[in-house]
Amino acid sequence: MDVEIDYSRLPKGVADGLREAEEIVSQLGRADAQHAFAYGEAFATAQDLILSEASGLEPQEKKAFAKAWYKKVRFTPRHVANFVAVHRNLGAYRERAVKLGIPPTVLFTVATAPAEKVDAVISSFEEGRPMKVTEVKAFLRGGAAEEDPSEVGGLKVLADIGARNARFQAKLTARWLVEALPPILTAAEQKLSDRAVVRRKLADRIIARAGMAARSLHGLLATDLVHRADEDREAAPAVPEEWRKLPLLLFHLQERKSWPKGDDFHAWLTGEVIPALLWAAEGAVPAKLHRRALAVLEGEGAAETGHPAAIAEEPADEIASHEPAEADAEEASVLNVELAPEPTAAPAPRKRRTRRPKNDNTNAASAAA
Repeated sequence: MDVEIDYSRLPKGVADGLREAEEIVSQLGRADAQHAFAYGEAFATAQDLILSEASGLEPQEKKAFAKAWYKKVRFTPRHVANFVAVHRNLGAYRERAVKLGIPPTVLFTVATAPAEKVDAVISSFEEGRPMKVTEVKAFLRGGAAEEDPSEVGGLKVLADIGARNARFQAKLTARWLVEALPPILTAAEQKLSDRAVVRRKLADRIIARAGMAARSLHGLLATDLVHRADEDREAAPAVPEEWRKLPLLLFHLQERKSWPKGDDFHAWLTGEVIPALLWAAEGAVPAKLHRRALAVLEGEGAAETGHPAAIAEEPADEIASHEPAEADAEEASVLNVELAPEPTAAPAPRKRRTRRPKNDNTNAASAAA
């Protein structure tokens, strides 16, 4: 979004200088070493003009005006500060840095370093040993260069990568389990309040989430399913029985046609599904959703406890209210309650037309003719 700067409030010399700096910045391209110094020079000029007494701005206005100008030229204050530091502190090394094509990120890193450190980094480039930002940072700290994880091999690194991926995957799994809870609780609450639950609508809400959680858990837990030698199989970590059951339960949730029927379906939800999801996602279930689940498991229901039938983001009758009327019997099977037919508007009564009787004058005219 373009930002308008009111140059008219500034003295002519200051306004012209800022316009010229803006024009220079707009014409510069990708920030290579040469452009990094050019950006820094233009930004330093703009800063000096804005902060000078000649600008006529009040002290409290200068910072806000500078930020607005940076935004107009599409740079953040942090980037401006980096470029200005390169211009002000590395001017003596400009020719060497441009000739060597030193990346701007390296220049940003050494812009505030002592002169001998800067010279050592540039000399390293000149000797054919270019340094990465991580190496420059380590050098400035006085330690050894940090190794790039992407270039380091070994089983320890592999194990660390696997551990990080497993933690990330576990968080995603917990999120999918939590997202599957509200529609399942809605179905159980509707049964408790003698309301119809359309299984197809429920399936649409949970199949994708249950599938993603099942596949994720299968990858995290199925260490005993990999083909390997018997000695490796014995040394593999054992998967607790309850965790082994959970992926099977989630795969079952994806197969709507295999769900139990009638009251057995409600008993399955409250006896197996909801407790398993609460157990697996413990610590990730919001307190409000957890209380709602406990109310369902206790069998109190929304009507008796005053507990809402659904959380704010999910209307209570959403599962039953939008089912297509043409769904077949299996598609519209309910928890021991027959689905009421879709209401249809009664046809408008047909207007009856009656013949209007002729009056006496009409009859007389007919006879005379």
